[in-house]
Amino acid sequence: MSGAIEDVAKKWMSEPNYHKVFKHTADVVEDYICYFLTSLGAIALSVRFLSSMGSGDVVCIVTGVKTGNNTQEDLGPYPSGGTNTIVSYANFNQRCIDKAMTPFMQYLPFIILLQSVAIILLEKLLMKFPRVAGKIERFYGSIVEESLFGKDPDVAEDVCDDKANSEAISRRRRRNEICMGLKRSSIIHTTYILKNITEIFLLFIFIPFDVIYGLEAEINLVPSVCILPMEKVPDLGIQDSGSIFYQCEGKKVSFFLILLYVHISVLVLVFFCSSTSLIWCLFFRSISKLLEKIEKYRVDWDIEIEKTKGKDFLFLFDLLAHTSGIESTLRVLTHADETFRKICLPKLKNDVTHIKVEEDKLKVTWNPASLENWLETNSHKGIAVDSYDVTIYPAESVNNSVTKLKKDKDSSGLYSAWFFDLQGGKTEYVVTIACVIGKSRMKGERIVTTLLPYGPEKPRAGVVKAATTDEIEIAWEPPKGGFTKYVLCVDPNVTSTKKATTNGVNIHNGIGIMTRNFYVNEYNGSTFDFGLVNKDYTERELSNLITDHKITGLSPGETYGIELK
Repeated sequence: MSGAIEDVAKKWMSEPNYHKVFKHTADVVEDYICYFLTSLGAIALSVRFLSSMGSGDVVCIVTGVKTGNNTQEDLGPYPSGGTNTIVSYANFNQRCIDKAMTPFMQYLPFIILLQSVAIILLEKLLMKFPRVAGKIERFYGSIVEESLFGKDPDVAEDVCDDKANSEAISRRRRRNEICMGLKRSSIIHTTYILKNITEIFLLFIFIPFDVIYGLEAEINLVPSVCILPMEKVPDLGIQDSGSIFYQCEGKKVSFFLILLYVHISVLVLVFFCSSTSLIWCLFFRSISKLLEKIEKYRVDWDIEIEKTKGKDFLFLFDLLAHTSGIESTLRVLTHADETFRKICLPKLKNDVTHIKVEEDKLKVTWNPASLENWLETNSHKGIAVDSYDVTIYPAESVNNSVTKLKKDKDSSGLYSAWFFDLQGGKTEYVVTIACVIGKSRMKGERIVTTLLPYGPEKPRAGVVKAATTDEIEIAWEPPKGGFTKYVLCVDPNVTSTKKATTNGVNIHNGIGIMTRNFYVNEYNGSTFDFGLVNKDYTERELSNLITDHKITGLSPGETYGIELK
């Protein structure tokens, strides 16, 4: 019987995997205590049934008989075996049972089991309502499981452009839907508090009730006297009126009292677990306290902390931080909450200040994240931004990942990282910079850029292939790497034929070379903006498939600057 009861209790107490991630330590301890409570109830009930089966609930012996005005110390000449009938009758008689045991002691196994079942149902039933369990399951499956247990698809999103990735868009929309639903809801948080308050209320009833009636039941340790009318005893054959005196004692009374005191001690432990969970929920939630501090001290004036009416979103992250660690939880939070992601992002832009590109190498410079600056003057649970993880994709060299520690900051407080031996050309490089807290990598900032294209190669025979009075034909070798087009610039305002030190093509036969830059090279990017310069020259685009070109319409005797990019 005890095995069947325990099997039913295990079915009640069983829970899906996602519930285990969102459980406080006190709740986990309480679960094991509930197992123990169920075992106590099963043991008490089994012992009661086995000890009373076929022999009654009490043990009685005959101490005397009174008939009329005479008292006899023995039963006289009664039929053979009559005393067995008298004793068995007393063992099952309710009057003798009431004399030997209090009503509380008689029903103690059932009381222990019912109290255990009430605690278990309250602990499990409220959190298994479809509206509560459904929200937790969706949050776990779409956000926590992917980010926390190595199934994070955003690792792929960091190395590719997800604007045209339908799966990434669908995943992002699903995450936003779940997170916004939790930010507007408080049912999980309210149910959790209600569950613990109700448990504490029931325990305030159960524990005093058990203590008071348990102390009262200690009188059952001493045998009691039971008096039964003689004529009520069946098959005795005595017609005279009289009484039979018994000394009765309840079976296993001391054992049940010990079991009761153990049960009370376990209920006290359940009380402390519920109180601990309630106190933690109200005062010691790590993620919520961190965001409160960030909002209070205004970590970044450019980032506005989102105000939400619901409490479920942060409450689930608080539970996750308690079970999985605050560093891992912060990583999941950067994938789920845009405001916190911005706080953890390094400060950089895709401009000349932060990105410097050349033909085969790239340098990225960034300011520390807002969270790092705040943690330098404040503290929370001992967390700190330990380093920055910088990766580049495609990984064309061994040096595709760089780790920058705090000590690597320059005198102006900036971080920087170089990537060398890149192929360049038309290849788009995705550079991801993410701060690392502990061993957990937050969601990073991405920059997509290309490198500067190589310039055309000068042939051994020279650039000028043929020249006449009003036209010139030039030739060149195609550059390394991929590119989309050539840009030819012809400037009639050059007065010198001195050999240039710029990237211009060196032209002889009375045609000079350009001594100016025809594009804003300060950008150092792969796209040049000629519109930012006073265009007093002729500019034209050439196909990337040709290797020679004839320039016509020139004035005889004039000097021209020519530059091919």
